[in-house]
Amino acid sequence: MNLPESLLQFQGQQIVIYGIGTETERLLPELSEYFSIIGFLDGYRDNGAIYGYPILSVPEMLDAQVPLVLVVARPGSCKAIAKRIGVLCRENKIALLSIDGLDLLAKRQSGFLLNPVILQRNLPEKAVCFSAEELTQKAQLAQVISMDLFDTLLCRMTLEQDFYQILDCRLQEMGIVFPDFAKKRLAIEKELSRHTAPRLKEIYYCLLQDVQADESEVIEHLADAGIGSIVEHTDCAKEHTGIATAANMLAEFEWQQDLHVLCERTEMCELYRNWVLQGYTVVITTDMFYSKKQIADLLAQFDLNGYADIFVSCEYGTGKDGNLFDRVREAYGAYEILHIGDDARKDYTCATEHGLWAAKIASVSDCCEASGMFGMEDAVESAALSDRVKYGMFFAKLFNNPFFEPAMPVHIRNAKQVAYLFCAPIITDFMLWLAQKMDMTQTEAMWFGARDGYLPLRLMHMLAPEKKGYYVLTSRTAAIRAGVSTPQDLDYVSGMHFFGTKQEELRVRFGVDDESKIMDEAKRLRRNYLTYFESLDCRETKCGFFDFVAKGTTQYYLQKVLDCSLTGFYFLQLEPEAMADKQLCIESFFASDPKSSIYESYYILETILTALHPQVLAFDESGKPVYAKETRTQEDLECVARMQDAIEEYFAQYLSVVPPSKRSDEKEVSVQLLHAIHHFPMTAEDFLALTVEDPFFNRMTDLRDVL
Repeated sequence: MNLPESLLQFQGQQIVIYGIGTETERLLPELSEYFSIIGFLDGYRDNGAIYGYPILSVPEMLDAQVPLVLVVARPGSCKAIAKRIGVLCRENKIALLSIDGLDLLAKRQSGFLLNPVILQRNLPEKAVCFSAEELTQKAQLAQVISMDLFDTLLCRMTLEQDFYQILDCRLQEMGIVFPDFAKKRLAIEKELSRHTAPRLKEIYYCLLQDVQADESEVIEHLADAGIGSIVEHTDCAKEHTGIATAANMLAEFEWQQDLHVLCERTEMCELYRNWVLQGYTVVITTDMFYSKKQIADLLAQFDLNGYADIFVSCEYGTGKDGNLFDRVREAYGAYEILHIGDDARKDYTCATEHGLWAAKIASVSDCCEASGMFGMEDAVESAALSDRVKYGMFFAKLFNNPFFEPAMPVHIRNAKQVAYLFCAPIITDFMLWLAQKMDMTQTEAMWFGARDGYLPLRLMHMLAPEKKGYYVLTSRTAAIRAGVSTPQDLDYVSGMHFFGTKQEELRVRFGVDDESKIMDEAKRLRRNYLTYFESLDCRETKCGFFDFVAKGTTQYYLQKVLDCSLTGFYFLQLEPEAMADKQLCIESFFASDPKSSIYESYYILETILTALHPQVLAFDESGKPVYAKETRTQEDLECVARMQDAIEEYFAQYLSVVPPSKRSDEKEVSVQLLHAIHHFPMTAEDFLALTVEDPFFNRMTDLRDVL
């Protein structure tokens, strides 16, 4: 064992080891030759003994005055451990180092570079592949390619361990309550993994015994939720059929929930598919408690077909750090085998120790650690579950591609990334708020005004399909042209500065060439507008009006045209004091505060929310819309469509992942992510080529200028 220099400085001294898993058991004989080990710390136990040493509490560790706590854990767990005891270690001048020699108390970088030392994990040079080309070159030397599944081909959209908090919430929503579920579920898996590679039903069998649950109630609640039982019983379960059935059903429930949070790592999956097409023998080798059949079903769901075999640890009772790679060699030992995975120890070191070639790729967790989460770590740790899911989705998308140049900053490559990472979270919060407001105000139907209402209406159908919504063709221009009826109306409109000549203003805002024609034209357009609204067949009496960012002008003139009262629901109302005499009822998601960072970014959101049709100017005698000439290019429209698709993708994933009881419209985290759009290096040329358009004011602004 070659210890890094940072650990060798403590050679011969007393230390405490944090972590009691199988990796600690494996390394213990060698570590005991370098250090005087006085005991262990663990996140789940603070007493008893293991491997011949006592398990200490944190106060006992502090009393021992050791100079070093050595953490033997996965990278993602190292962060949690540092958060748990880091302050105490600093205060007591105790070093906190990982088995890789990384200083867990060091301040994380908050720039846009990834720390290559963390990514390399003390592996040999060229062990980590930072480009698809590197990995492809290695694959060309092999006849058989073995690929890890989780965190390599697929990953969860949640941060580590949040999945089990979500699972706990889902169970509680069904009436199943296990004290400290997430902690106990992980602890039992960890304990069973010391001796074997357990199946998921075995984990739940032990959990039910540990908490002394009423298995009949568990079965009843799960059956009510449509969860079937897998009728495979372990030998030890045959005497307790009720517990075995409940364990099987819980295992099935976790499996179904996991399907909601998994996504493909696109570049890795494309490599997989290409290798299959090229005739390589590709096998899946994974440490997992899911059965071979479930892994096969999962692969099929993500269109990962054409593999030759699946080697899953629970089917063989041994993992990658045991003899699982021997099973691969027994099947394909006559060929050169390359194994690809994300875990430095299990996927690289263990593979090479068993005679395979190996290549490591960066996991999402690796990249989070190597980036310091770009300064967001403290916020992530203190966030509520719904906000932690947002962070998880952010980093799972940002680091979905494991290939990058370590010396180059992380940058945003395309418009879909922009929409998903920065825009979708705040739009999601707004939609949750809007649905809640409709319930609180007993709004029967929502009028989603064109063009900003195009995407929100689609999102509302996804969130609450039972709510009535209409896509109402309108615009500030169309409403004013039909709605003006007094000199005061003309004064109000002229008070909004137009960037052009008076003749241009008359043509753009009123569609006339002479101010004396405005009122007569308004009467004609009002009749046409009413004809259009009759065609909507909106019979609800209490309606809301959605506008995105506005003072209330469109709502005001619509009410005049239709002689009705509407409640406005806005993302942001500008200058509410300017509308105080208009007697409008408006509720705004954001309060009007020019100092708010939302004022830096709402132009971006407006540009990508808009419908793909041109601005509505008026209606003809038959109630058909009259559109302005489209000013956006075909490339612009295709870019907007891709961004809207990305927001829909995010919204669907958020609703699928976050339990209803945990959804929140608290917007601080989403504002933080939206604000980050101004700081990330950007090479998304399709997005940067867009123009922020406001034809009513005759303003056209390059999007680059608002970033």
